[in-house]
Amino acid sequence: VRELAEASRFFVLQSVGPTGFVLRDESDRKFRAFVGSQHSCSCGSCGDDHCVHTAFVMLKILKVRPDNPICWQASLTDAEISDAISARQREEERRVQEAQRAERRAAVQARFRAKDAKESKSDGGKSEGSELCEGSAQRQPIAEDDSCPICYEQLLPTGAASNEGSSEHRAAMQLLVFCKAG
Repeated sequence: VRELAEASRFFVLQSVGPTGFVLRDESDRKFRAFVGSQHSCSCGSCGDDHCVHTAFVMLKILKVRPDNPICWQASLTDAEISDAISARQREEERRVQEAQRAERRAAVQARFRAKDAKESKSDGGKSEGSELCEGSAQRQPIAEDDSCPICYEQLLPTGAASNEGSSEHRAAMQLLVFCKAG
């Protein structure tokens, strides 16, 4: 089941509490997967063992390492559930803090470029950063451990062969646009 869950591609449509998720597969079938004191899934395959959907939740959404014993237990204690949720929250907080730091750095750099451009114009020259206008947004770099917030596939870091625009993430982004529009 682990290999199948790691190779499978599901889109997270909705979070139903901290350990429940509505997933959609590439065939547009929806599943409600819950992990906890008793794992359950609407696919009907979840009994004493994980189904591919609950394994996906543990591995890709909650980011429990495959070598962690709780990843493959048939049920979890409250403490184990709490540990898995806390680890996910800490990771999300770390990413938010990194994004905020990157935004602040970009804003400072944009102000310096705008100041340099203004000074350069008053000198009659042209600065190399003058094409950036003040307050312009810059794309955030992709870190090595970043994953798509919709399909939880790992994104390639900036500088690697780009997966921007790949059909896989295009489908995830189209799903996001469709859900926000509807």
